[in-house]
Amino acid sequence: MKAALASGAAGPPGAAAAAASDSAAGGGGGGTPAAGEPAELANLSLGAQLSDGRRAALWSATWERRPAVVKVLKREGLKSEEVLRTFSQEVAILAGLSHPSVVQLLGSGLHHGAPALVLEPLGSALHELLYPPGLVVGPGVPPPPLQPIPAAVIHRLVLQSAEALAYLHAFHVLHRDVRPATILLDSSGRAKLACFGASSRLERGHAREYTPEAPSYRYMAPEVISHLQCSEPSCDVFSFSLLLWEVTHRQVPFEGHSPVQAAFASAMSRLRPALRPRTELQGFAPIISACWEHTADQRPTMAQVVEQLHALAPSFAGAPGTALA
Repeated sequence: MKAALASGAAGPPGAAAAAASDSAAGGGGGGTPAAGEPAELANLSLGAQLSDGRRAALWSATWERRPAVVKVLKREGLKSEEVLRTFSQEVAILAGLSHPSVVQLLGSGLHHGAPALVLEPLGSALHELLYPPGLVVGPGVPPPPLQPIPAAVIHRLVLQSAEALAYLHAFHVLHRDVRPATILLDSSGRAKLACFGASSRLERGHAREYTPEAPSYRYMAPEVISHLQCSEPSCDVFSFSLLLWEVTHRQVPFEGHSPVQAAFASAMSRLRPALRPRTELQGFAPIISACWEHTADQRPTMAQVVEQLHALAPSFAGAPGTALA
């Protein structure tokens, strides 16, 4: 295997380069690997399959006698240098991150010869909180009305997500796939940024090109649609604006349009979803408007967004629903 995997538990920022050069699987054992080769992950038992992506599958698992989630690269990806390099970079980036709102890498190596990474166990995605499963009752039958998500919960979740992105950008990492499906919730209800398959380290002002997954198009910045390259943190800022719009409106952006149609409406026609949050969420509207500016350099940084979200905190102080059930 020509692309070596990083390994070990998540460490302090900047540890990615060191992790990438270490080819042994973190804590898993499984024999002594050849130089430059990752090792088999020992004491790993897969459970139910959680998702099946284009390049990898996600499984619940037990590793070293503790619950975990394992991402395993599909066999067909082993023949692609690009897929191997992308997977290796995902591991290297995660190995260098340590933040309470970023998913934690527990280890990496091989599972039956396929590259795999072990992550902390998390619950459902923010998407499932917005649209609980089982709402579809039949063709042409409207779903029952949803209970509003408390404003304080919305503020907490979007602030935690924004803090995670600001942390990434401070260490020159772009996420490049910000949407409700890539924000997961832990057992306490904390939002955690996950799904780093499209992420890239920004070096000398450039990030690698990438082929996005189809659902991601709906949340892409105009410059990404034009060039298929997200090389500045501002593209994550734009995606965050649509995430924030979706959470505050509880509606898919450009609903009724395919992801590609939505992307071109945003990039070419400069359309944006109607901005009409409910009364107690009106404070988010100026942040959304600023973040989805068409011109990238007119958007705020995520650090500035975090400041603006913190400034809204007093309006939610003491409000009901400060924690998820």
